[in-house]
Amino acid sequence: MLKKLIQESESLRQLFKRNKHFKLKDLSRQLIEEAALSDDRLKALMALIAYSLYKLSSKGHITKNPKWDFAKKEILQHLDKAVQELKSKDFREFESQLRLAVESISRIDSEISNYAHSTFEKARAKLASNAYALGLSLGQAAALTGADKKDLLNYIGFTRMHDEAGVGLGIKERLKNLEEVLSA
Repeated sequence: MLKKLIQESESLRQLFKRNKHFKLKDLSRQLIEEAALSDDRLKALMALIAYSLYKLSSKGHITKNPKWDFAKKEILQHLDKAVQELKSKDFREFESQLRLAVESISRIDSEISNYAHSTFEKARAKLASNAYALGLSLGQAAALTGADKKDLLNYIGFTRMHDEAGVGLGIKERLKNLEEVLSA
């Protein structure tokens, strides 16, 4: 599992470095699915970072702002350090570097974004709704990403998720997915 986590961490760093916006979004979806299946808060945090970076780096008014280049370098430094710490099996410092990346993301978002509600907080609700769609309870999904339950309910209410039948996985499918994740 450590090898896969290192690969995913390196992928996150490389995709952001190379401006692969849509691949960051795909990575966030993959990570939140794995996080939901294994109740892995670190993978959920990585998913939140990937999704937030996708949202920020895909907006021209943000990437053209002179402050973006400095912020991107700062975020990449934290992601580089996180990968190094993970390779050293220092999980506490790995998480610390991820949280520092989140602080950098939040800071640049508040400085140059056009929205009052932060990109990272929106990502919490979005990815929590994905976890909810995978079969987690509302409380479990909110806890996994740190989303506010009220924000999550509002997000789910604005989506068509509640109108769709059969979206969630049954217990057999969830158990099979969990076994696949744990055996990887």
